[in-house]
Amino acid sequence: MRKCVFFIVCLIAFSPHIKAQERKVVVQLMPFSIQGLGSDEAKILEALIQSYIIDLGNSVNYETITDDANFQAESQNPDYIITGSIARVGDERVLKLDLVNTQTGEVEHFTSNHKTASDLALKSRSLVQEALFGGNETSSSAETAEAISRDAVAGTWKGDTGIEMIRLQRNGTGMAVFSSGVRMMLSYSIDRDTITVTQTSPNVERFYHPVPLTVAKALVQTAEPMTWEMKLYNNGTDLKGTKKATAVEYEGDTVKAFYFGTMREAEWTRIN
Repeated sequence: MRKCVFFIVCLIAFSPHIKAQERKVVVQLMPFSIQGLGSDEAKILEALIQSYIIDLGNSVNYETITDDANFQAESQNPDYIITGSIARVGDERVLKLDLVNTQTGEVEHFTSNHKTASDLALKSRSLVQEALFGGNETSSSAETAEAISRDAVAGTWKGDTGIEMIRLQRNGTGMAVFSSGVRMMLSYSIDRDTITVTQTSPNVERFYHPVPLTVAKALVQTAEPMTWEMKLYNNGTDLKGTKKATAVEYEGDTVKAFYFGTMREAEWTRIN
């Protein structure tokens, strides 16, 4: 029998949706239903949303269990059950979250539509907060993005994972310096409040440090250009959004699979 993974999330209730109680309430997070999305895109979006549900608040703990675990134990009986789905409907990605009160049977419904997977990924944390905790998000993801221009982004930025520094020029070009020492040339465009930064230089092995050399060489031949979609926050000091790149699954020196269009959160901080 195929085993499904569940998450048991213990939360201090503090919202109009999850009613205030003196003890911790137990929330059971079920696997998401995915329709019409590529497997890579679906995995990333589902993992992001589930991680935000788990991470909300300072008193969050969770444990994984399988479908043959003893759910009858009093300590694991959930007060609430969260079910979710992500579906592609036409050109949009639709996120749905349902919060079921197991004591009363009451169900809270939440739906959000997005033109792109990147937009859904970027807003996923604030969406989870709005859906489950009444919109009291205090993190930067709930902040209003600021006006963006070439003058606003020109300068030097501290990079995200694997990148030491990014330099953006007013002429729409830039350069990233990786932790491995190699440089990547960039171009960027601005559409309303979003900057899209794109790799323009050819792939080289050191873009993918510290993977084994044979795997890095395979990525050089196969990987798509890296791109970042970001918005400006905190009086022009932070660029926050998503990075899209090609991920690789490997064992030893053997490539098992490539995953194109893999997204994760990214943040750059202005140096000068």
